[in-house]
Amino acid sequence: MNRYINFSKINIENLKLPLTITFMVSLSQLIQMAIMLIIQSTDSIIIGIGNFFLMNLVMFPIFTSIKNFRKFLNLGMKKEDFKYGKLFFYTNVSIITALLNILFYFIEKNLLINTSLTYINLLDIFGWFNFGLIGCIIYQTFAYLVLMYFVDFLTISNHHLIGWITSGILIAFVSVFSSIRILRIWFGQMLKFILFNENILMQIIIDLSIIIALFIINSWFIQKKEL
Repeated sequence: MNRYINFSKINIENLKLPLTITFMVSLSQLIQMAIMLIIQSTDSIIIGIGNFFLMNLVMFPIFTSIKNFRKFLNLGMKKEDFKYGKLFFYTNVSIITALLNILFYFIEKNLLINTSLTYINLLDIFGWFNFGLIGCIIYQTFAYLVLMYFVDFLTISNHHLIGWITSGILIAFVSVFSSIRILRIWFGQMLKFILFNENILMQIIIDLSIIIALFIINSWFIQKKEL
């Protein structure tokens, strides 16, 4: 466990750029929100600040698997430790992001309760509060972990021909299914099934299956990856 904690500490120290970007974007949104509260514009839309923390879910896997991979191996870490260190790190990031998003959600809701501003948050869009606070944390954590491992897959596989072919197929898949109405509806239903299932146990099983599959695939690419 200690080596995975050390992995997280070293990794976060080398993620200053994505953390800075997230901080600047969040600060910009906070300033915009303050201005909107002052002028009380009726047609203004406020996006929850917690939603911008999701940028880290995309940037962290990219920096971890590309920029920090060499650093960890140069420090004497084995590839086995690297892949389990990422699992530990990604899981904790997903949980912390879920908690922060909920915290900001309640703060912002209270601030905007007597205003005519339109408030948008993924927690409302996906209805993650339908199963209460604990359910909301669970839904977010697993959804965020799926996202992080999917981005990790696209990143860690970019040095291998199989990775390029797979990425090309995924891009073509999304392009085709988003351009044809019938397929777009089906694709939307599939995403809804993955992100919000009325059965919370089924949701956990679906997301966990995707995470395990991506973990196994990514582990294979890690073994093939060289300095």
